[in-house]
Amino acid sequence: MNEDYKIIQFSEISKDIIEYIKSNTFYFSACLCVHDMKILSGLLLTSTNEITPFYKFCFEIKKLYPEYKENILSLEYNLAISSTLMAIKWMEFTKDSDRYNLQFRTACDDLVPDSFKQLHNITLPFNDPFWTNFFPPNDYCDRSTVVRVRKNKYPISDSKKASELAKEAISPLFWFNSGIDKYPIERFL
Repeated sequence: MNEDYKIIQFSEISKDIIEYIKSNTFYFSACLCVHDMKILSGLLLTSTNEITPFYKFCFEIKKLYPEYKENILSLEYNLAISSTLMAIKWMEFTKDSDRYNLQFRTACDDLVPDSFKQLHNITLPFNDPFWTNFFPPNDYCDRSTVVRVRKNKYPISDSKKASELAKEAISPLFWFNSGIDKYPIERFL
């Protein structure tokens, strides 16, 4: 497997994560129909409701789709898991939305595309329309996140300018918020 693709690991998962995965159908490019995607999505959890480690997930998928490229599968697996984690984060943010603003953060390293670097530290209220379309993950290998910051600690960004920067940086395929839209599989079809 190509080492450029980091596989997400878990030590323990919440009921919210389990429920989110069970209630969604994630996109897998080798599948010819949504029914098959549901089958693969179901393999993201073990029979004991734990996240299936990638190597086991890959092994099971290769039984169904022997030609599936491992690096593509790892991207799609990570997107499904990242979308789940960010959806749970969004749900947590709704609890204190009146006390905090949200701030976009990139990984701040040489692997972050320049267009994404411009998004770093965008700070907007929870209810700003920006978060409807540009809440991570914003690409297959996106390592961006959003954090809560105390109101008045950081200046509020210009929402219109932030959205323009995001539209330049992020493919429309990834203009969604998995906490609001669930996982919008129709965007990938």
